Amino acid sequence: MPSWKSMIALPLLAACAGSQFPPRAGTETELLFPFDGDDRFWEYKATDDNVPYLLKGSLLTEVGKYDGQNVYTINYVKDCFQNDPNCFDDDLVFSLSMSNYSPQGVFINGYDDGFGPVTLDPPVQVALREALLNDPVETTTAGRVFESTFLGNTSCEDHVLARVQWDCYGFEVTADADLYPVTQTMYAVAAQGIVSMQFAGDDYEWQLASSGCETNCDGVW
Repeated sequence: MPSWKSMIALPLLAACAGSQFPPRAGTETELLFPFDGDDRFWEYKATDDNVPYLLKGSLLTEVGKYDGQNVYTINYVKDCFQNDPNCFDDDLVFSLSMSNYSPQGVFINGYDDGFGPVTLDPPVQVALREALLNDPVETTTAGRVFESTFLGNTSCEDHVLARVQWDCYGFEVTADADLYPVTQTMYAVAAQGIVSMQFAGDDYEWQLASSGCETNCDGVW
């Protein structure tokens, strides 16, 4: 198997270049969480070199529904790159089911932490459609109170393995009791999606190593 270092390449979507938002009262968050295209994928590497696998995210073709809106699921599985007898390719690490629609915003509708899928009803709100800096949104679900805070934008230099001229937009999802993989700090890029994730309790981050979208990547989802 080739080393992960040989895989650090980002086949970018044309819409990604110069992903800047127009000046306005809030950031249009639906642009940050695209669910369009066929065979859209992401690969991440942990900043902890002791983690023996890449994290491969794949957008599933099946589309669910919640309150009349589309719900999309991304499965994240292992791609082992070290000779670790306890690492098995394609083992599910976790999944996230999300919806992204105007005018309500972006939500996590469910997850699978490796022990079976769980639906969140109501879903956890990640952001309003037009997010305001350091203005948390609150959701009570699954016996917890969640808060999601928009951290604003920063250079992607510290969150993406390749050298890219992207603006990263951060969201920190917390709760009065952590819930993996929902409670985390994530950074996203317009038309690209989530480019880094650091889960509550972890001291390392998953950073984008490669990504792509085969066809129909037209910004409609």
